[in-house]
Amino acid sequence: MSDVLEETTCETITADHVRGRVDDWVTRIEKLCVAVEGWLPAGWKAEHRRLVHMDEIMMRMKGVPGRDLPVLDLERSGKPEGYIEPRGLWIIGTSGRLDLVRPSRHTSSSTVRRTTPRRDGESHHWPSGGT
Repeated sequence: MSDVLEETTCETITADHVRGRVDDWVTRIEKLCVAVEGWLPAGWKAEHRRLVHMDEIMMRMKGVPGRDLPVLDLERSGKPEGYIEPRGLWIIGTSGRLDLVRPSRHTSSSTVRRTTPRRDGESHHWPSGGT
């Protein structure tokens, strides 16, 4: 896959390419949600109760319809602790952005990297931490 700068400046991006990127983004979000659910300690719970609508400029330019993406709500002992929400796919410098939002704290960003090999043959991995 090309990077965001290449995609947004290339004249040959097709609707099929955009649909493929969106499908890949949805798959990566779903995989991350499953991983987060497995990482939660005892007393924590993750649920998909809400959706956020994705309708980015690249999608509109190529006639690709918007999609609803899951928001992962996080609870501890039955009380809301925050949520993970997809914010955008075409973000320069990364391959998608998710925000972890906690009501009593600031919002921190996390990226979901590609699960496909890069051009140099290396694989992407989940971020190990940080904000």
